[in-house]
Amino acid sequence: MKIQTIIFALVTAVLTAPAFADHNRTDKQGRKQGHWIELSESGDSAEGHYVNGKRLGPWVLRFADGAVQKGAFVDGKKNGRWVLRAAVQEKSVAGGKYALQRLLSLTPAVQEGAFVDGKRHGHWLLRFANGDAQEGPYVNGKKHGHWVERYGFEVSEGPFVNGKRHGHWIEKDADGRVWKAGPYVDGKQHGHWVFQFAEDAVWEGPYVDGKQHGRWVWRHSDGTVWRHETWRNDELVE
Repeated sequence: MKIQTIIFALVTAVLTAPAFADHNRTDKQGRKQGHWIELSESGDSAEGHYVNGKRLGPWVLRFADGAVQKGAFVDGKKNGRWVLRAAVQEKSVAGGKYALQRLLSLTPAVQEGAFVDGKRHGHWLLRFANGDAQEGPYVNGKKHGHWVERYGFEVSEGPFVNGKRHGHWIEKDADGRVWKAGPYVDGKQHGHWVFQFAEDAVWEGPYVDGKQHGRWVWRHSDGTVWRHETWRNDELVE
């Protein structure tokens, strides 16, 4: 028998003993009432109050991997401000330092914002263990509206529509200079994009469905063109 299963059985036995009669109660209709501590065989736990079978008020959700969520329920659904903390990352991963940095940039360490009827709704802040951050509004559980994303010393910002980038986005370097700008459609780069490099060179042309496709040009910022390129499905053909 797995050690997790043994621990689960022991804790369950303790919580259901007479001394803990005020915990984990049900009424005559079988509905959960009052203070509950719920444990799963996988090691997750949840603690808070039930009223007539539905979670109500402050709850703490703890997961076997170390993640913690704190906030309130109303009528059985998450409502109001919540703080979600991911598990502490391991200091070594397969692939070395680069793989660890990549991992830390993909999983938010802390997320703070509001739920309405169980869905993220309103302003949220997502902070990553490597220092990166994202912030902006959710609507009905999806990113929707203007978001700002910080990666190291660079900043990307623009609109989301129903959880996908959609509309004009820009990227700024450490000096606050816009070096990349163009439109997204349904989460993919689509339309005319412009890259402004520090050495006064501009590279611009069309994306189609997330891939470079069409005539691209290199020019100086004064408009002088010094190179043409043709791209098809992200491949340079001439």
